[in-house]
Amino acid sequence: MHDFIHDTERKIEGSLLRPFKNMIRSIREARVAYRNGRINGARFLSYRTIANKKDSYSGEPYNSFLAYFHHHTLIVDCATESISAAGDTGWDTPHEVVHTKYRTDSPLLTVTVKNYDEAQKFENTQNKFVGLYIIDVSTNRVYRLAGNPVGLVRIQNGLKTGLPWLNPRYDGKTSMMQDGDTDGFLGKFLDYA
Repeated sequence: MHDFIHDTERKIEGSLLRPFKNMIRSIREARVAYRNGRINGARFLSYRTIANKKDSYSGEPYNSFLAYFHHHTLIVDCATESISAAGDTGWDTPHEVVHTKYRTDSPLLTVTVKNYDEAQKFENTQNKFVGLYIIDVSTNRVYRLAGNPVGLVRIQNGLKTGLPWLNPRYDGKTSMMQDGDTDGFLGKFLDYA
């Protein structure tokens, strides 16, 4: 299958750090956002870390490159580019951050969802969420929001993203709840076929 997203990505004029009216990130800008996020204290928090911190969590969502929503039904608000769990289920069942925003001052680059139907909630005609990576945990497929109207485009080569958790050479252990699990959803567990 042809790697469509990397061949058709728009060339963006000006600085990679320019202010955005809508939050739009090219693949190159996502790499810059990752690098800048690391400099400014953003972290690649593992699913296990999120689960273990559930009792001490308070305030704004974690300063993380990933948001784990794969146990929730999502409410996606394109007007504010925000994502939340339906009914704001809190920490009792399962253990993820239950709200976040995709914005220029946020390091968020990837969201996990439980299935393709949840991923489709991000598709829109308002040019929102462009550049956000979506992992469908039910199939371990990776998508990127792109185009106008904004739609899901399947990623065929995780190496080209420049993001370590999408790299097929990454062992993916941070997506497992216990050492030795065989059902992770990052790195080598992702389906790029």
